[in-house]
Amino acid sequence: GCAAALALARAGHAVTIHERVPDPQPIGAGIVLQPTGMVALARLGLLDRVAARGARIDTLEVHNTRGWKIVDLHYAEIAPTLFGLGMHRGAIFEALFDAVKATPEITVRLGTTVEDLRTDGAQRTCLAADKSELGTHDLILIADGARSRLRDDTKILKRISDYRWGALWFVADDPERAFRDRLHQIVEGTHTMLGLLPTGYGPGTEKKPVVSLFWSIRGVRVAEVQGPGFEAWKARVRAIAPECEPVLAQIERGEQLLFSAYKHVAMR
Repeated sequence: GCAAALALARAGHAVTIHERVPDPQPIGAGIVLQPTGMVALARLGLLDRVAARGARIDTLEVHNTRGWKIVDLHYAEIAPTLFGLGMHRGAIFEALFDAVKATPEITVRLGTTVEDLRTDGAQRTCLAADKSELGTHDLILIADGARSRLRDDTKILKRISDYRWGALWFVADDPERAFRDRLHQIVEGTHTMLGLLPTGYGPGTEKKPVVSLFWSIRGVRVAEVQGPGFEAWKARVRAIAPECEPVLAQIERGEQLLFSAYKHVAMR
């Protein structure tokens, strides 16, 4: 949403952002910013700021629990100048949102929940829950994610279903930079996947290296791992990846593991 607003404003359009959250904060876990994403940020003039908070990734690796290499992808095999950036989503958000707030052509309306859309000819109006008008626009970009409240208000053909698997996340301090240069995943069959992603410095101004641990899991099992099965889960991670011990030591309660759920969304 912020990136689209910046691009449109710089192309000469007047832009309004309707943001549901009253005080947006830089939250989230790790993500790999690929070269295509870096090109987009460079065109917005934000790549240097974002890259300064990231961790360079040269290799994407997957091993199984027997130590066999399943995936071994090197950016340099495509071009020697290419690499990924392990990023905290919050660090990317901070750069984009600060740029939005500094752009006079963009009006940001915080704490504004758009519940419905109305189309009258070429005009499209955002509506609140009580059907009051929040703003009329020539174009509306819906950027509220996989669980969009507004996607169903469009006539675009779509298929949406819940994905049974999600991921448990934890962002840990990594002062020794024990995890670097690669996104490393460990799998066993199709039912177990552990990932470790160098995540740069995270949001804010402090330069404290962090690493993201993620664990693939069926949604129906999340409560078990976050509750009575927490210690058994730690033992399982420790068994397949002993190098995770400094990360596991920082996870004292199951509730510290945050769950990300996903949806299948296919649109025409």
